Formats: sequence, structure tokens, C-alpha cells
Amino acid sequence: MKEPIKNDKRKIIGYVEKFGAKILVYNHTYRKVGEIRFEFGKQVAYDTHLKRIAVYEEKMNVTKDARLVKVGKGNLLVQIILQNDM
Repeated sequence: MKEPIKNDKRKIIGYVEKFGAKILVYNHTYRKVGEIRFEFGKQVAYDTHLKRIAVYEEKMNVTKDARLVKVGKGNLLVQIILQNDM
């Protein structure tokens, strides 16, 4: 079941759907824009071409970009995937 993602103005900007061992991310028009996979204690975000775009390290509670530069605290993978689509 697809769960809506809303911005601060409560407008739907995308959807997430659990699919086995990964999470699929869709934009507001239901087009797949990326996915999140669980790999060795980390969550890794990929775009539609399966190019790695970000990593979330759960133990450190830090999100890093594809070059492993810290982006922020907490899990920001869905936001990064949706931003990458624009």
C-alpha cells in the first residue's frame, strides 16, 4: 500500500511503498523516482537508473550524499530522492 508524503503545507509530494526488502519512492504522479535498499546496517538510496545517491547510517543517525559527505542528521533519504527527481 502506498503511503503519501506531504510537505509542510500538507500537499502530497510523493508516495512510499514497502516492497520486500526495499522501499520504493514515487513522485506525486505515481512515477517511480527511486528506491531505498537495506545493506549491511545502512540504508542506501538509488535513483531510477540504480545510481547511488545517498546513504543513511543508522548507528550514527547521519545521512551522507553519494560522495559520503554529511548532509544532515536523521534519515533524509526520501527527501533526497524526491529532490533529485526535480
